[in-house]
Amino acid sequence: MEGTGLGLASVKSIIDAHKGTISVKNDPVTFTITLPKSIS
Repeated sequence: MEGTGLGLASVKSIIDAHKGTISVKNDPVTFTITLPKSIS
């Protein structure tokens, strides 16, 4: 595998900007992204 390793950091920044959260579970690897319906 090759890459810059910046993908997840970019995703995290975007999610943070929208007041959301990201979590990860293993076996199988699953990322869960939660975003609010509206920003107050």
